[in-house]
Amino acid sequence: MKVSLIVPTFGREQLLVQTLACALRQDLTDHEVIVVDQTARHEPETEEFLRRHADRIRILRLETPSVTKARNAGIRSASGDIMVFVDDDTTFEPAFLSRHLDAHREGSDVVAGRILEEGCRVASKPTWISSALRYSGSNTCTTPGRTNTITGCNFSISRKTVETIGYFDERFQGVSTREDSDYGLRAHRAGLTIRFAPDACLFHHRSASGGVTGVIRNQFFDPSYYQCELLFARKHFSPRTVFVYRIRLLLRGLKQLSKLIRQADRRAAESLASR
Repeated sequence: MKVSLIVPTFGREQLLVQTLACALRQDLTDHEVIVVDQTARHEPETEEFLRRHADRIRILRLETPSVTKARNAGIRSASGDIMVFVDDDTTFEPAFLSRHLDAHREGSDVVAGRILEEGCRVASKPTWISSALRYSGSNTCTTPGRTNTITGCNFSISRKTVETIGYFDERFQGVSTREDSDYGLRAHRAGLTIRFAPDACLFHHRSASGGVTGVIRNQFFDPSYYQCELLFARKHFSPRTVFVYRIRLLLRGLKQLSKLIRQADRRAAESLASR
């Protein structure tokens, strides 16, 4: 089976180069690398890297940044039987694509890979979304098992998955949160096999700059964050669950606002004290 590695990118430079360097070191002989580039102009060093490896990296250009549109463009362009998606601020070992492929050969239609971040805690089980729209487990887990969701920076899908449930929902825009959970839950509810594969592991650097949401300073104060959260809730859960979730979102926003006010008050006090 041929593998297509799809890397949506926006506003990332050295991190993108770092991610693509990992992509070019993979031990698979039959794979392609597709970059869905939404950056208007790269720094010279990045452009030089892309030119130097033009024979091994295919570039698709999108003018309007969108996570969901970028992934869908990658799917439409891919020639692989398996499509692996990573973010443009990740690093991974040469066997990364092989591990995703192994999981598909064992019968998985969708594979959620393990994600490590600085300071993360190892969970005892993979992520699961309950009927009350609550998440348990984590994608840091070291044990393989069932899951009903994916995390956008490390997952893979088969061609059969696209034929069964289609593409990513492009109504998830802006902050674009939950677009990955939406796709995973759609696959699970369609009866496709979705598994967590800890061996398909990468490190997510979670850069504060760049990325499609990098232009949004604080997602909790952007309307698209709440729109995406509630789009996901309304698509998959009961009216009662949506009502409760709205309250949870309100409390989440108030918590962030309280934090912002405390920070501002501290800076104001420090400014007065320095005079």
